[in-house]
Amino acid sequence: MCYDPGVLSCGRSCFCTYSESNGPKLDVDAVMSRVTDKSHVTIINSPNNPTGVVLSYDDSLKLSNLVTECDLIVISDEVHEKIVYDEAKHFCLATFLGLSERIIVVSKFSKTYAITGLRVGYALGPADLIDPMMEVH
Repeated sequence: MCYDPGVLSCGRSCFCTYSESNGPKLDVDAVMSRVTDKSHVTIINSPNNPTGVVLSYDDSLKLSNLVTECDLIVISDEVHEKIVYDEAKHFCLATFLGLSERIIVVSKFSKTYAITGLRVGYALGPADLIDPMMEVH
């Protein structure tokens, strides 16, 4: 999913990619190096499309700590949560301590249930984050 148009309508984007040095994984230090006092939101896509990279438990924990320390809001794109391979396991970021009040989990039904024509999805999060989205929608 391309987030740039939505992000650019609200501000400036800064991308962090997955590292291939130790297998495909998120470089949390790279994310940390890009966070400034102007940072407000981070968007995480795991399991990632198109790479298939799934955040490990350790990387998810590091990321949740970073987000909490930096007082960021998280938009967690978990559209492919049921499509993981090999030994990978998906961990919903909303389950990590401190994130439930600062996270919006977005998903849709078409990927999980192979109904590509159905454009129905959902956003799950605290009312103070969801209510403004509903006003815009």
